Amino acid sequence: MVTLGIDWGEKRIGLALELNGVIMPLKTISNETFWDELMKLLEAYPIDEIIVGLPLHFNGTDSPRSVKIRTIARTIKERTGKCVKLVDEKLTSKEAERRLSQTINRSDVDSLSAAVILETYLSDKNKALIV
Repeated sequence: MVTLGIDWGEKRIGLALELNGVIMPLKTISNETFWDELMKLLEAYPIDEIIVGLPLHFNGTDSPRSVKIRTIARTIKERTGKCVKLVDEKLTSKEAERRLSQTINRSDVDSLSAAVILETYLSDKNKALIV
């Protein structure tokens, strides 16, 4: 089973893959190239699930961004036919920044955030919302 993690930002999107239990940050892309990149990944890997980070408020309610992300997730499902799930991404960017602060290269916080979203999903799949 191969799972794709997506951290959708206003300008950039982080991507990560989970292959046989190993999570790998892939890359950070611009929003303009997302659909082309997604189709390339679907051709290159046998992706079964797509996990999208959902930016909820701390009390668990929708934020303006989470409403937009829900729409994007539905579009991903419609265009790919894949199982798409949403996972609360609360604090994933902070965790990614903490991890990157211990390394030299800080340029890929978005793909590392996508990897943290996958870790969150894999640690408790029951908390994911199916699109």
